[in-house]
Amino acid sequence: DLGYLSDEGELYLTGRVDDVLNFGGSKVNAALVDEIIQATPGVIDGICFMQTTAHGLDEISAVISVAKDFDVAVVAADIRKRLAKKMKRMAVPKRIYVAVNIPRNPNGKAVRGEAIKAVSGIDPI
Repeated sequence: DLGYLSDEGELYLTGRVDDVLNFGGSKVNAALVDEIIQATPGVIDGICFMQTTAHGLDEISAVISVAKDFDVAVVAADIRKRLAKKMKRMAVPKRIYVAVNIPRNPNGKAVRGEAIKAVSGIDPI
């Protein structure tokens, strides 16, 4: 777990180590990114994950499932707008994939390492 002690000695938990994505020294709280993605109208489920570009750079991507009555491109644009407003620029996914199943373990926790396999063969938005 991640956290800190206040000046008064109170312990505050802020997240989990495995929910932090590191981009060359800059850190992004993946769980917070997930919350913003999942709170976007039209998103049934979604998570972010680290993906390496063709040039060898790491960047954040997302995989989402979208309700049938929503336009996928509009939902993706809304996700990016919401993340840009609340997070660091690097937390905004350049690639968003749409899939039926989001990789999760039996407890419902995001399995970010499986996301690359889950989006294999899917063109990003």
